[in-house]
Amino acid sequence: MGMKLYDTFIESVDEVVSPLSGNYSCAFIAGFDDRNGDKPFSWQVNQLRESTGFSNIKGFRYNVDADTLKTFFSHNPNIPVFMFSKGCEKFNQLMSCNVNSEKKVYVDRNKIYLIEPWVGSSGSLSNFNSVASKIPAKHIFVGHNASRGYGINGASSSNAKTHWDAIASVGQMIGGMLNEQMINKIMDKVKTFFGAGPSKNPTEIPFSVDNLKAEIVKQKIKYPNIVLAQAVLESGHFDSDIFKENNNLFGMKQPSVRKTLATGKNRGHATFKNWVDSVRDYKMFQDQNGYSNLSVNDYMKKLEKEYCPGCDYKNKIKDQMASNKKNGLTI
Repeated sequence: MGMKLYDTFIESVDEVVSPLSGNYSCAFIAGFDDRNGDKPFSWQVNQLRESTGFSNIKGFRYNVDADTLKTFFSHNPNIPVFMFSKGCEKFNQLMSCNVNSEKKVYVDRNKIYLIEPWVGSSGSLSNFNSVASKIPAKHIFVGHNASRGYGINGASSSNAKTHWDAIASVGQMIGGMLNEQMINKIMDKVKTFFGAGPSKNPTEIPFSVDNLKAEIVKQKIKYPNIVLAQAVLESGHFDSDIFKENNNLFGMKQPSVRKTLATGKNRGHATFKNWVDSVRDYKMFQDQNGYSNLSVNDYMKKLEKEYCPGCDYKNKIKDQMASNKKNGLTI
């Protein structure tokens, strides 16, 4: 049997090999991985990586010990922390990282996100209701039954069809928000340095790869690095006539059913007022065609089947992502 998709285009993660010190984007305490039917640890970490757009994630298995967490967060203080399923039960150990003789804070309570903890007993529900009083309750994401966290006071919906889909669903929501906050902070510093000026509308924003990446994040587009690879591939590295004449980054045809920002067609493809509308239209394509709640594997399968049938699209995207990563073109 061939390797699964997530093993072919993303490097696997090993908590034992990956060092505790380093410039990490966020930390992730995964769920069960050693029972029949569980997803592997590396699969869970990769789901979060692809959905958030964070390339450097430190993953821990559900049975990580408190001393390891303390060591890690002393080297990487106040980064976002995602906890999934069984891993959510490490909350108290996570909070113990802030208990030290120097009274330093290594874990920011406002940057902790719990994804579908198990609350199938009165004791576990009481425990996580207590957790909800210690962090923003809306940072706890739940599904439709107790096995997926339902019943926790003030919790948010994970918007996921299945328990395993919740990692990508929540990662997409939170990753987009955190990336946008980071970009806004950078832009605020730029404006402060040069002096604030009037904001530009989409027709005034010049195209650049950095502006494209920022717009993908701003629109909270699912799996930003897959979509960035599509943009490079479909636009002929931003040099095709379809892109130059139509402002069409993704080789879109003019839709006949779904809502669209396309203004017409040229050379058999949709035209847009500007390149930003092409990005916004891709977000509409995701949301209206059932892509927004898919796992990485299912997303690629759906692209292979619907976006470019019969053209080995999955492998083309995989190769382009590898090339992008090699050239530092990632989100």
